[in-house]
Amino acid sequence: MSISVNTLPLGLMRANCYIVTIPGTDCALVVDPGEYSQKLRDRLKELGIKKLEYILLTHAHFDHMTGADALRSDYCGKIVIHASDEAYLADENASLSCILRKPFVPISADIVVADSDSLDFGPEKIKVIHTPGHTPGSVCYLIGDNLFSGDTLFRLMAGRTDFPGGSETQMTESMKKLKSLPDHLKVYPGHDSATELAFEKKKNPFMKGL
Repeated sequence: MSISVNTLPLGLMRANCYIVTIPGTDCALVVDPGEYSQKLRDRLKELGIKKLEYILLTHAHFDHMTGADALRSDYCGKIVIHASDEAYLADENASLSCILRKPFVPISADIVVADSDSLDFGPEKIKVIHTPGHTPGSVCYLIGDNLFSGDTLFRLMAGRTDFPGGSETQMTESMKKLKSLPDHLKVYPGHDSATELAFEKKKNPFMKGL
């Protein structure tokens, strides 16, 4: 069974928020709600979504998680984060929320995951792939043939490693891990356009030489 993916660039950094549904079912989740905006609320309403199973956070930077708490309040989805980024949810500086110059609202996680964990999503499984480098707890979520790569892998780029907790060495190892995945995967990154893993293996300078 295939999933349907709706993409919404949100917030100050225009980070990609993804609404994921399984056609013919009530299964729905959101990946990286950087802002709980009217645009997101309208799209959820258009799609007929009344409840979420999960709110998946690829990492805990403000542009990927600021809308998570309000979204959980309205749609009941469980907030999911890797253990190594859990503390960032309540840290204004580590989450980079300080640059917003707005009152900081800490967020708590409902589910804390580790590498290779899986979550049930209707007839599908969500596989957690730990890909540190951008942050210690950065992950990619694999759902069927779709990889939600956060700020680890972009089209022809990799995530920055110069923020607190970043590591160029870990990012290189994460690129190697992703390169071992099947070519046919579609990649939905945290910023910019979707891509395909086969293309990145051949053309991405952070991946092709590994």
